[in-house]
Amino acid sequence: MRKRFRFRGAFISLLVLAALLAGCSSDDNNNSNAGGGTTSTTAGDNNDDNNGSSNGGDVPAPTQGGSLTVGLEADCNSYAPWLSSCAQSGDNVMPVIFDPMVVLTANGTVEPYLAESVVANDDSTEWTVTLRPGVKFHDGTELTAQVQKDGYDEFLAADGSILATVTKDIAEVRVDDELTYTYVLSRPDPQFLYLLASQLGNAFSIEAARANPEDFGSKPVGTGPFKLVSWVRDGSLIAERNADYWQEGLPYLDKITFVPLPDEDARQTAMESGDVDVVLYARLGVYLGRFQQKAESGEANLYMQAGDLASGILVNTAKPPLDDLRVRQGLVQTANPEELVVIVAEGPVAEPRTLLVDPSSEFYSEDAAAAYPKYDEEAGGAKLQEYIDDPNRSDGKAPGSDIEIEYLFTNTPAVSRQAQYLQAKWGEHGVKLELVANEMAQSIQRAIEGSHQLVFWRPGVQSAPLTTMRNEFSNVTDLSNVSNFTDPRIDEARDQLETSQTFAEQYDAVEKFLTVIAEQVPFIMIASNNEFFATAPDVYGLDTWTTPEGDLGFGSRRGRTIWGQVYRAS
Repeated sequence: MRKRFRFRGAFISLLVLAALLAGCSSDDNNNSNAGGGTTSTTAGDNNDDNNGSSNGGDVPAPTQGGSLTVGLEADCNSYAPWLSSCAQSGDNVMPVIFDPMVVLTANGTVEPYLAESVVANDDSTEWTVTLRPGVKFHDGTELTAQVQKDGYDEFLAADGSILATVTKDIAEVRVDDELTYTYVLSRPDPQFLYLLASQLGNAFSIEAARANPEDFGSKPVGTGPFKLVSWVRDGSLIAERNADYWQEGLPYLDKITFVPLPDEDARQTAMESGDVDVVLYARLGVYLGRFQQKAESGEANLYMQAGDLASGILVNTAKPPLDDLRVRQGLVQTANPEELVVIVAEGPVAEPRTLLVDPSSEFYSEDAAAAYPKYDEEAGGAKLQEYIDDPNRSDGKAPGSDIEIEYLFTNTPAVSRQAQYLQAKWGEHGVKLELVANEMAQSIQRAIEGSHQLVFWRPGVQSAPLTTMRNEFSNVTDLSNVSNFTDPRIDEARDQLETSQTFAEQYDAVEKFLTVIAEQVPFIMIASNNEFFATAPDVYGLDTWTTPEGDLGFGSRRGRTIWGQVYRAS
């Protein structure tokens, strides 16, 4: 029996909602695939001819030619799939150079993209990928199953790979024939398909990686719609059309350039002056209002979809004094969430958030949300004071000494204001907050190393809850467990979710997990992100890209898109 592999999560597009509503709210959403069986996604199974509209009116047909310059919030540390830790900025550049193996679609399924099919065995311990024939890398070498195995063995699963946590349950990659290979897992994983939508699924030239492994991250070679021309760190990344691309007629653009513009005001100015054609914002607020006005007057197109990530703060629960629950809860209770939302979003445009899942998620639980410490400055201050006076306090300082904490934050105006607010507010309760402005890539690296205390973060369940439980809250030695938090109750919930046969069972397991996270505070939650792109008025396709078989993709969700299908109508 074959089952569709359905993504359970929120999806709202202000631009294509009418076109997608039927697909997103189908009764099929109540079917569970977590119980095993044969799970597959095969090219051509799920065509959808309704691709929506990107500006509420008639969308011009795609045209060839032209170029785009895209302003992102940060640069990346590397574009090697096994080293890249670049959040949304890197996630936009990666599909320019590398094709995703599978993608999420508008109606909630995972569909093949570079793969022709992905099929699981009965107990989800083997996932077999069949590649499309005739695909070549930018250096002219062919994409084969052996290339995928060698890339996995030599780089993706090698010591030092950022994907160590992702690959820990992969016992081997087995070559079945020239275009077919199988991930053999050490335990069942009915949600493994989501990992293939991540960097694990980025096919790269093994010859180029072997020839120059140290420099591959700055000179990546993939199968994607564009070839890298140059990358100057903190300057620009330029890529040109791949004339031998395996998808006929794509990409539409001749050239695409990405420039990091960390300052949000500078990003807006660059857009208004015509220095860039597209800008990405990861938070709502005054910028959304400004670009909405431009969209209404025909000066811009706006692409926005509700995100599943949040603005928040990562807490290293293994580092004193944050290893003490009194401190973590006290910090939450002494910061007014309503004020934080206004500061970060520059206006009351979002509700404060308390869980890793957004309130629109099918897994949202009021009971779990109630476990998150409520704003109560007196109670929170008392918890902090109790720690300050404790002769056995975990930081080893003398009773009565201030609590000292370092906060790594992204140096943008909104986040800087948030950091200054917290410094002042927590300072009223005996907390000395040292503010350290960083690029996001630097903060991520500190978190991976475990040398952080507090880091501005975007927490959330980005794909499947089971993947989040396994990778982010299991073994504290795992690179992706950046909060260094574990709890036996999470292990029990994970075991329950692995064997769940119904959505009710899934929901119960996820609710237990969310409740533990809420009460134990490995993240300080602020508000949901609602990322948006603003573009020049002749730029289209960010929310209408499709799989090779015509399945409508997930648009510009999470502030990313498939740039090979973006075009300029002029």
